[in-house]
Amino acid sequence: IISNVPVGSYTLVFNYIGYEPLSATDTIVRPNRITFSNGKLAATAIEGEQVVVTGGYFPEVETQPNSAASFSSEEIRRAATIGGDINRIINGLPSLSNENQNDYIVARGGSNVENSFYIDNIRVPNINHFPIPGTTGGGVSFLNIDFIKDINIYTGGFSSQYGDVLSSVMDISYREGNREEVDLQADLNFTGVSAQIEGPLKEGNGAYLFSAKHSFTDILFALIDIDQEPVIYDELQGKIVYDLSPNHQISLLHIFGDDRWKILRDEAISRSDNGYGKFGMTENVTGIN
Repeated sequence: IISNVPVGSYTLVFNYIGYEPLSATDTIVRPNRITFSNGKLAATAIEGEQVVVTGGYFPEVETQPNSAASFSSEEIRRAATIGGDINRIINGLPSLSNENQNDYIVARGGSNVENSFYIDNIRVPNINHFPIPGTTGGGVSFLNIDFIKDINIYTGGFSSQYGDVLSSVMDISYREGNREEVDLQADLNFTGVSAQIEGPLKEGNGAYLFSAKHSFTDILFALIDIDQEPVIYDELQGKIVYDLSPNHQISLLHIFGDDRWKILRDEAISRSDNGYGKFGMTENVTGIN
């Protein structure tokens, strides 16, 4: 309804989103009369500004596009199921399963002996504290989540650079330290206490990155009155990079873990274990790129 229109001849235009405009010409308005005008609009596509869609939101793995999954440092950090252990990120991936923490990680029905880990191109037999001999599983990962830049996980069609791997490859890249300033960080949670430091080398031509962690399960067990001998572990890891020239760089990686636990005689008998006493194990990785 359009009210108070002066007498005369008009062109009435109909517009509606999703339809072609229609002009009703020679619409005559007479004195003291109601003028009706009908218009039927034809549907049309809505044209907007050009939109270009490109890839790049998710990380791409050019060498192995099939049977691969990639995770950035931020995706790893905010994943709800990890709990500081990167092995548990595979729980939601197809063709992979993690039945009992890190003990039995299998890919495509294979054996947990057939998995392989690489950190900055350096092959690591096992990335866990309390590693189970002869397997790639263990208790909890000794890798510092804050050091990880990204992870690529392959469950088939491996590149020849990984050698004779049978089931899966977890390719892990550590980031560089801060080249601008010295940063300190301390963390305290139910697994233990840790501290790390990073900073520049020689006017920003390189950087270092170090961290140390000590578990206090012994204190935790005592506080909540758990009748079980605690497992204790320590870890130390770091990475140093230095630019030899604009086109050449050298990096040093070192990861060390120390594990200690004790099994009481009565506990061993009740669980049908074949040994008891004090046990210790160390893990050590050193490599240069």
